[in-house]
Amino acid sequence: MRSPLSASNSSTRRPARAIAASTVVYCILAKFPVVDLVNVYIWTRIATSLLTLLALLTLFLKSFVEWKSRQPGAPEEAAGGREGAA
Repeated sequence: MRSPLSASNSSTRRPARAIAASTVVYCILAKFPVVDLVNVYIWTRIATSLLTLLALLTLFLKSFVEWKSRQPGAPEEAAGGREGAA
């Protein structure tokens, strides 16, 4: 499914809505000093990096728990759970 912003104008073959939307965003951002925009960029990069590290840690812990449960000597579950073992 295509985004409405990516639709091109039939006569100019350019994404007119995307150009208009980016022009509005750039006009809004032009009111702020560059130093403030750089600070916001840095903080959002830090937040993104932290979220990536947390996702990586979660993935590692899930795979470690799954790996640990497949080790020899680990209790095995019967097919169907407790009811299937009876």
